[in-house]
Amino acid sequence: MLITPWVEWWTRLIGRIGALLALPLVAAMVYEIVARQIFNAPTFWAFEVAYMMMGTIFMFGIAYALKENAHVSVDLIYHQLSPRWRGFVFLLGSVLLIPVVLWVTVGLSEYFWKAFEGDERTGQSAWNPVIWPFRLVYFIGFATFFLQILAECEKAIYAIRFNKTYEAD
Repeated sequence: MLITPWVEWWTRLIGRIGALLALPLVAAMVYEIVARQIFNAPTFWAFEVAYMMMGTIFMFGIAYALKENAHVSVDLIYHQLSPRWRGFVFLLGSVLLIPVVLWVTVGLSEYFWKAFEGDERTGQSAWNPVIWPFRLVYFIGFATFFLQILAECEKAIYAIRFNKTYEAD
């Protein structure tokens, strides 16, 4: 395997970072609820922190879900196939998926650079933070997803070649 071990290490790292962000998200939401309901002093930042952290959790989770085969799928026949044929089916689907994910990833990089160079702000609240860090997260999430698709393709080629599923060492 050429890229699979490195990509899966990166995907695991990004996935864990995303999962850990659930803790500060919950803390921020609890703080907002207590401040609003008990002290009648709502925050001006909670909405933006919430959507940015939740977006980060999802963006950092998409590649990890692919790695763990946790995406929703309809597999009436797929799991009945031999590893070789499952590899062929995955590669066939990847022919359609790779260009789309690459296109979105490139678009997100441009979206990030535009916000970074223009010092773009969210405009969603009185806090009004710069938006480029959040857009960078989207780019990192989709770039990781793209790399994980390539790693899955490498595993599919392994399955086609040896008629067995790749197992990491």
